[in-house]
Amino acid sequence: MHDSRARYLILSTNSSLRTIFSKNGPKLSGPLPTFSNVPNLEGLYLDYNHLVGTIPSNFLKSSLKTELITLSHNLLTGEVPVELAVLDDLNIEMEGNKITQLDSRFCENLSWMNGLVEDYGCDALMCEPGYHSVYGRQNTTNSACQKCAVSDDNGTSPYWGSTSCEGVVNDREILELLYSETKGDGWYNNDNWMMTDNICDWYGVECRDGVSVQAIRLGANNLVGTPPKEIFHLRQLHTLWLHSNPIDFKFEGIGKAQNLIDLRLDSTGLFDVYGVEDAATLIKLDLKFNQLSGPFPTELLNLGKLESLSLTENR
Repeated sequence: MHDSRARYLILSTNSSLRTIFSKNGPKLSGPLPTFSNVPNLEGLYLDYNHLVGTIPSNFLKSSLKTELITLSHNLLTGEVPVELAVLDDLNIEMEGNKITQLDSRFCENLSWMNGLVEDYGCDALMCEPGYHSVYGRQNTTNSACQKCAVSDDNGTSPYWGSTSCEGVVNDREILELLYSETKGDGWYNNDNWMMTDNICDWYGVECRDGVSVQAIRLGANNLVGTPPKEIFHLRQLHTLWLHSNPIDFKFEGIGKAQNLIDLRLDSTGLFDVYGVEDAATLIKLDLKFNQLSGPFPTELLNLGKLESLSLTENR
């Protein structure tokens, strides 16, 4: 597998590379590696795993013969590196991830996707945000990308390559997104995350009736980045502890968390509370040891059920 003469590397969890159904059980996790030292690679199959992070800019730097890359249905985020656009002819399947940007230069590679880019433009690569297809892209005249109906969530189909308009729809997907967006591979403790089917066995996760997430306690665990707003879509979530982590926490969408009563964000570097007024069910809120400054944040005065508020030692 490490031989530079390797032509095909198959690490898909599927028994058939053409099925759209995922196999249960442990999957590959961690960041997507670069294959810049494998110049003769022709095929790379990594679909239906739990790979996270962005696609490396030097992903196929030395590739001369690559014909097919399957990265679909992982947890990849960010943009597709423009460095890939210099390749003359490539089939690369990326749908079903959390990709937020695709440079228009990719849509000029008319021979890509077996010539489908010439027929369908960017849709041959992935449906753009706000659109969906059962395949996450258009590969026939019957699989055109369809516009999603406008909803009040503003989060409907927010990524390139969406297979539905529902976005993140279940507790597992939301936790997987939290792991990806806060660099879960670097957490101090990530026991069982992404490795077992039962999310209730994942470190820091507590469930109700062994199914729905009701508490997340990941304080002082080296979470880095911005926790996704989809975390507020966990319907049974009542406790969220993310304290003592270098995160950029946003309150946007917190009104969706209709059972959240206990929120700890102390020692996270928080410098504003914009949007917190929508957290109508909060009873306990800990914001001490942060960077809040200036006049008292009046948003907090709208939390009618609040019983305990800590703002000790802010700037």
